[in-house]
Amino acid sequence: MRSCQFSSTTIRHQLVIPRAVAPGLAWLTGALFFWLATPGSVHAYEDQQTIGVGAGYAYTISDTAPASGARLELSASAGLSLAWTARARLSYALHPDADPLHVGMAAVELLYIVDVLEFVSITRP
Repeated sequence: MRSCQFSSTTIRHQLVIPRAVAPGLAWLTGALFFWLATPGSVHAYEDQQTIGVGAGYAYTISDTAPASGARLELSASAGLSLAWTARARLSYALHPDADPLHVGMAAVELLYIVDVLEFVSITRP
C-alpha cells in the first residue's frame, strides 16, 4: 500500500531595513503615533476649513420628467472672519427613467454666521 504525504509550504517575505535608516524610521513612526494620538486644537470660525460630502433624495415637479431621483453633493468652505465664511458647492442629481434627467449645479456662497441669537420681548406691563 502506498501512502501520500502532502506538505504545506509557507512563503515568507523578509523586510530588511538598513541600519542607517532604522533610527529615522523609528523616530518617524513615533512622531506619527504622537500626532495621531493628541487631540485636535480648537479654532475660531476664521481659522476653519471644511470639506463635506452629501447624498440625498431629489424630487422634481414635472409631467414629463421622472419625479424621484438621487443627489450627490461636494462642498468646501473657508472662514474669512468671525462672522463670514465662503463656501463652494457642486451638486449632481439623477432622475432615472427611459429618458433620464440629469441636473448639475455649481454654487459659490458667502455665509454670515450667527453665533448667539436672543429674542427680547418689548411688551409693556
